[in-house]
Amino acid sequence: MRLVRRYKHLGVISSPLQLDTAEIIVKARACRSAAEAIRRPILSCPAYPTAAKLQIAAACAHVRALWPAGSWPALSEKQHARMESAYLHPLRAIVASAAGPPQGRREICLNASEVLWVLRMPPLRIDLAAQRLRYAARVSAGAPGYLWALVQSTAGEAWRDALLADLCTFAAVMADKLEDAPEPRLFPAYFEELWTKYPVAWKSLVRLFVDRSRVLTLERTENADD
Repeated sequence: MRLVRRYKHLGVISSPLQLDTAEIIVKARACRSAAEAIRRPILSCPAYPTAAKLQIAAACAHVRALWPAGSWPALSEKQHARMESAYLHPLRAIVASAAGPPQGRREICLNASEVLWVLRMPPLRIDLAAQRLRYAARVSAGAPGYLWALVQSTAGEAWRDALLADLCTFAAVMADKLEDAPEPRLFPAYFEELWTKYPVAWKSLVRLFVDRSRVLTLERTENADD
């Protein structure tokens, strides 16, 4: 059997080391390409409301970058910057169309925080955290034995560390909903039991986590401007 450093399966480049930068590059390019395909007919078209454009951008462009982000370990700084640039690409087009001429061209120069503030969207790191939290619940609900073995092995350590970091952020934002919850790093089994026994409630909590994180990010951006 020939051993390789990376391979492609179902459109995903896999590596035994960690999330491969090659996969990030491919996904970022696919996202940009999809965004360009719908830029003129949809994203830059004033006939479509902003909410509809965001849904279309998520379905046509973001999904190409972020599938299956729930199974990823934490991105390196460089990987995150590359992915964030692609993630913002369709959003910048939406902001530019909303601004209208002659301001439209100027809006492209807004930084990431400003683009997200204009569209009232959460940052990419929150989106990635939410996807990992949902993925963990799906794995617990019905993962095959080989996937469980992978997650619990040394190879799954980076993903487990990322999940624990996400749980800490989740617990801090959702403190009022998790009054009796222990510190995630000390008792992660509490959260595993929560998403396993109450999958519907867990999905609602993750959605609320994303909404609250979005609001907190907007407030921080507004305070920084003041």
